[in-house]
Amino acid sequence: AEKIMSGIERMKRLVNDLLDLARIEAGLNLQFDRVHMGDLLGEIAMEYASPARAAGVNLVIEIMDDLPPVEADPTLLRRAITNLVTNGLKYAPGSGLLTLRAEAIDRELIVTVRDRGPGIAEGDLSHLFEKFYRGQGMTTADRARGSGLGLAIVKSVADHHNGRVWCESRRGEGSAFYLALPLKKK
Repeated sequence: AEKIMSGIERMKRLVNDLLDLARIEAGLNLQFDRVHMGDLLGEIAMEYASPARAAGVNLVIEIMDDLPPVEADPTLLRRAITNLVTNGLKYAPGSGLLTLRAEAIDRELIVTVRDRGPGIAEGDLSHLFEKFYRGQGMTTADRARGSGLGLAIVKSVADHHNGRVWCESRRGEGSAFYLALPLKKK
């Protein structure tokens, strides 16, 4: 019965992720507003403080002074960043720090989620944001933990904001996921 319930829960998450991705890709109900990234990262850190402690991770926020607001759909932006945070907790437990950083560089607001986990194989980096992609270096337990849609959702959110995403990682040195959004010209 436990295995059946676990399977049902995985299927439910997969269906919900597929529905979310389809809505995002279709651009349905996008509502852009001014988002203050410091506030948003603070809210996410508060929300995930307990799961982070349980995973043996300390969430740290680094916000650049005088960070300008970004025009974005706050719900989608929150979803993208929480997907990156939950990945850090899931794939880098007990690794110490998980850093959420926001800074303005040139004409972009860049959010970085950096973990100190095992890192990602170089061959996987170019495929991370594809739908259903599962890293070649992952264990069977890692593969069972998600739908393979979390990073595809992050990419879709970035695309709908005329932004971009990428990852830098080295085996044994952790990973940094970046979400860059354009800032309005003054």
